[in-house]
Amino acid sequence: MEQIAPDETATAWYQVHRRQAFRFGAISAGIALVALSWPLILSFVFRSIQATLWMYGFAIVLDLVLVVLWLARAIGYSRRAARGELFEITTSGLQKRDK
Repeated sequence: MEQIAPDETATAWYQVHRRQAFRFGAISAGIALVALSWPLILSFVFRSIQATLWMYGFAIVLDLVLVVLWLARAIGYSRRAARGELFEITTSGLQKRDK
């Protein structure tokens, strides 16, 4: 991350959160790519128009659920960072809370 946007004057707290935000964004983009592409890939396997329509209908619902979950996590992380908390974003989907 420091090679992309170097900032020698940034505090350690800022640098930690910047790296975590970059990682959260990269993981979210990967999940979004998979969530948006699986119906297209499966539509090549199943040639039925009806099956394709059902897959895309299900995919739209799934995409909406994923967007809501992503927004909830992103807003939660933003609020915690705004309060000055030092926390870790885990890749397992579970947050580690500092006591």
